[in-house]
Amino acid sequence: MYLLSKKKWMNVCLLILFVGKWYHVAGQQTDSIVVKSENPGSAYPEFYHIASFWDKYGENYAMHLKEDQPKMTYRGFKPSILLVAAVQAQIPVYIRPNQTITIQESRNTVVVKGLPACEMEIMQKLNKNNRLVFRNSLGNEWNSVSDFEQVGIYFENRYQEQLQRLQQLSDSCEAGKDFVFCVRKQITQGYLADLFSVVTEGKIPYEKLPESYLARIKRLRSEVISMVDEYGFLHYQDQVVFNYNQFLCRESLGKKEEFKAQWDTAQRVFKGKTREFLQFRLLKTYHSQKVKNFDVYLTQFKNVAQDKDYITYLDRLFQINNYHFSPEELNTTLTDPSGKQISWKEILVKNKGKLMYTDCWASWCGPCRAEMKYYPALTQAVIGDTESDPLTAFVFVSIDHDKAKWLAAINKHKLTNHQHYVMSRTSALGKFFKLNTVPHYSIIDRDGKVILYDAPRPSEKKIQDLLLLLQSDLAKY
Repeated sequence: MYLLSKKKWMNVCLLILFVGKWYHVAGQQTDSIVVKSENPGSAYPEFYHIASFWDKYGENYAMHLKEDQPKMTYRGFKPSILLVAAVQAQIPVYIRPNQTITIQESRNTVVVKGLPACEMEIMQKLNKNNRLVFRNSLGNEWNSVSDFEQVGIYFENRYQEQLQRLQQLSDSCEAGKDFVFCVRKQITQGYLADLFSVVTEGKIPYEKLPESYLARIKRLRSEVISMVDEYGFLHYQDQVVFNYNQFLCRESLGKKEEFKAQWDTAQRVFKGKTREFLQFRLLKTYHSQKVKNFDVYLTQFKNVAQDKDYITYLDRLFQINNYHFSPEELNTTLTDPSGKQISWKEILVKNKGKLMYTDCWASWCGPCRAEMKYYPALTQAVIGDTESDPLTAFVFVSIDHDKAKWLAAINKHKLTNHQHYVMSRTSALGKFFKLNTVPHYSIIDRDGKVILYDAPRPSEKKIQDLLLLLQSDLAKY
């Protein structure tokens, strides 16, 4: 047996301590990313560059880089695709934990440093015309569509083209296997989102779609049932998982057993983290809709959920509904299009006795603007053409700083008949609505109390049904 001297033992112990400390620190950093900004533009007075991605709650998380905070760190990150936006452009980038990227703007383009050149080139080519992270849906053209078989073929052809393009590009350079896997996953989710958009945007019921169209959705079942894996959330992952579950129990949609059918299907069909996320999403979506035995489902979820952050989120969500604004929030100053200042308390008093559907947005926010086209149909269904005092007020709160762009967006989307205000996202009210990310939608009751903090978007049919239901209760008073 070989015995170490006292001095050698001390050296070994020091080495063990050093390695252990290094491993501990490295372990802490492996789930973090650092995003830095240099040479920022000046179109956004409050921030210059944005790096956004979808978090595990199915919400868009935005890192706002500004002059006094040009560097940000996010912990708990998993490999995912970030959408980097600057003044004139936005590009998707694939980023791994423990990476640092630097955003630079030059001549109407965005340059991201710190990532493999091969992977950056692939992302830029795949995202031509924003085809990687934005859906190819037909927008307002659904009413003119008569042959959904051709629509399905059109979506599938674009899907296959993107997959082939990814393979060709990745074969031509040394792209990481994890990169190829994640981007392929993003392309597939975009394709599924396209297919579902016929129902979610076009309002075409599943029973009116040809079997060949439904078969395209069915073929991707294996891609969806374990979609939430070791990778971070990608664009459309939240809605694809949720919509696929609805597709599987489509005969129950719109009926009393709708929630139970979706819950049971999630339990039976989906696996692991995907099942847990989906049931979290169902609880988050339906918690205000008087679901029978909702507390039983919630208790069941809390007892088995592996990710305790979901439980914390739901507890906070239930507390924030039925919420009365604080004095600081009520005293927040907003400005209307004429330049007149008004407090949030005065706006609530102005709308007392009505429901308020609040839309927090900005003229530079693409997802915000994309939702605007759904307001004509929504307002027609909820308040109609009546000139009398409607039971629901649509209140738009912008975080713009450029008044001309703000007003131009209102006029372009023909929203001048509604209430419009602008405020700072860093105000007490802005912090309450968490306006580091927009859009955000809420419903406020006749007494100025928040009854639904995270309300459905205008593009979701359930917001129409929900507002009509709440209006019917309001009409009884």
